Amino acid sequence: MSTQEQKKQEKAPVSEAPKGGSQVVDEMNALKTKGNEQFKAKNYIKAATAFGDAIKAYEKHNSPRSAAVDPVIAACYTNRALMFHFMGD
Repeated sequence: MSTQEQKKQEKAPVSEAPKGGSQVVDEMNALKTKGNEQFKAKNYIKAATAFGDAIKAYEKHNSPRSAAVDPVIAACYTNRALMFHFMGD
C-alpha cells in the first residue's frame, strides 16, 4: 500500500454503524468472547481460531471503518497474535 493510500485510509470517515448493521458487531463480539473463554481455559488453538473467525466475519461483510468495529477488530488481531505467541508460532 502506498503512502498516499495509507493517508486516505487513515482519513477515512469513521461511521457509527458498520455495513450490515449491528449484526456484524454482534457476530464479532460473540466470536471474540468465545476466544476469550478458550484462552482462559488455555485452549490456545481454539482461541486463535475464534479470533480468526471474528476477523473473517469483519472481512466477509466488507465493513467500513466504524466506531463500533475498530476496537473489536483491533482486539481480535492482537489476541490472535498473542495465541500464536503462546503456541510458539
